[in-house]
Amino acid sequence: MTLATTDTLAVSALSKSEAFTNALYTQSHISLGVLDAYSGSFIECNVATLQAHGFTDRETFLSKTFVELSPEQQYDGRLSAESFPHFMRQALAESMVIFEWRHQRPNGSLWDSEVHLIKFIVDGHIFLHFSQRDISLKKLIEEENRQLNSELEQQVEEQRRSEIGEANRQLNETLIALKNTQASLVRSEKLASLGSLVAGIAHELNTPLGNSFTVATSLSDATKEFLKEVNSGQLRRSVLANYLEQTEQATDLIYRNLSRANELIIHFKQVAVDQTSENRRQFNLKTYIQELLLTLQPQFKHSHCKIAIDIPDTINLNSYPGPLGQVITNLTLNALIHGFEDNPDGTIQLTAKPIEDHSVLITLSDNGIGIDEQNLAKIFDPFFTTRLGKGGSGLGLHIVYSNVHQLLNGTIEVSSKRNSGTTFTLIIPLVANTTSPVTAN
Repeated sequence: MTLATTDTLAVSALSKSEAFTNALYTQSHISLGVLDAYSGSFIECNVATLQAHGFTDRETFLSKTFVELSPEQQYDGRLSAESFPHFMRQALAESMVIFEWRHQRPNGSLWDSEVHLIKFIVDGHIFLHFSQRDISLKKLIEEENRQLNSELEQQVEEQRRSEIGEANRQLNETLIALKNTQASLVRSEKLASLGSLVAGIAHELNTPLGNSFTVATSLSDATKEFLKEVNSGQLRRSVLANYLEQTEQATDLIYRNLSRANELIIHFKQVAVDQTSENRRQFNLKTYIQELLLTLQPQFKHSHCKIAIDIPDTINLNSYPGPLGQVITNLTLNALIHGFEDNPDGTIQLTAKPIEDHSVLITLSDNGIGIDEQNLAKIFDPFFTTRLGKGGSGLGLHIVYSNVHQLLNGTIEVSSKRNSGTTFTLIIPLVANTTSPVTAN
């Protein structure tokens, strides 16, 4: 008999010996045992199993079932003692199953294990072989990691919320500052119109006051000459007649020029009051527009641009002349600044016509360079300007839109094509404060 044959026979004999079985099974440091495949009762176990489950008496342990050695509620919140039959059925169907399970010792302490269930058959009877590996330390570390991660996530979330809160606070402060700045700029824009009004007053008063001064100077010189004749004792009738004629003409000229100046002051005073307030009053549209355009003449003195108006003198409004004047002023100056930048000989046409007996349609059009199509939808937005850095605030048309919709209770639309001019169309009620914006039929 060869050495190889002898070793094989020895191994075969050893595997059948009770000592070999005891060495591999009962003395193993791994928890091993056998369960009834249908009830989950313990049939056999080794010493390591008794020690792991906290039992000293083998018979007491074998009188238990796997479920009886488990707490009522599993650690992960999903498994309960009633879940074990599921794993038994899975082992019977698939021959083997691996899962994690929590056990409870008689002293109440808990421990976690990784369980292997393997189906095997002896003499036609089905059993489940089990082995367990203590993973309590692993689960403890995992739980600590979960807690650390949870704490870290909570700290990150708190930090994120803190940063978001700070960012929101800063954003709110910025928005408030922007709103205050916008309100300040709107006031500045309105004051700029008042500055144009003052310039218009000076421009218009210059002619009648200048004429009056010239006539008064001439009359003063004539009076001095007349007094010389009187003092010389040689006053002639013709000299007296000539002096009286000059005096009559002078006083007439002074009266007419001062009357014109007085009329202008009265008109400009009313326009000034209107533009610096939002008072409501009755006014004639044509008269008001004519007075308003007088204040804009200084803006046009260095331009060849002309303004033509076609407004019936029968349109009377009970509304807010100040906001309306701001609208007309901004639209007119907008046409002058933007529409005729490269065309000094342009024309601005301002027309108005009644819509039945409740509204008026006002159209302001120019034959300037027009507005790019991509900008049409943005021209009423605050701070939108194509002259950034060139004196444009971007608030002129925004004020127009706000005044028309909020104060005059009307509507405004714009149409334009590049190099074909621009037209603004306003519809406002003859009597302000109607319930809703008016529209044309």
